[in-house]
Order: sequence, then structure tokens, then C-alpha cells
Amino acid sequence: DGLMPHLKRLMDIAQRVGFDPADQIFNVNRFSGHYSRPQMNADQVEAMYKKLTAMTGVRMTPHRFRHTIASEMMR
Repeated sequence: DGLMPHLKRLMDIAQRVGFDPADQIFNVNRFSGHYSRPQMNADQVEAMYKKLTAMTGVRMTPHRFRHTIASEMMR
């Protein structure tokens, strides 16, 4: 089970509120007053992780996040 039920629930909710199945679910542009691009670019992803690191004091990177997700899905 692991993460899959949570991701399925997120996808179901996203579709109910108007997300297209091709949309990026974790797209910070949806919540930004500065950007209105339909897709996030690599610089925006890096900036988001830098902000998360500054806010939490826990060093985070996209690679570390992917690794954690993959490890959780294998459980």
C-alpha cells in the first residue's frame, strides 16, 4: 500500500476541482502571483526546495525527495 492510496486520493480530488489528468499536480505556479506558466521549470523546482530547506532547516533536494518517495513505495 504505502504511498499509492494517498496519491490516488490526491489525483481524485485534483480531478474533482478541475485539474486535467495531464496537469502537474505539484505545480507551484498554480499558487503564485508572480508566475502563470502551465508547467514548472527546473529553476522553479530548485527554488522551491531551497525555500523548503530554509523554512524547515532540513536540507532537501529534488533527488533526495525522489529517493525518499521511491523507498516508501517499495515498502
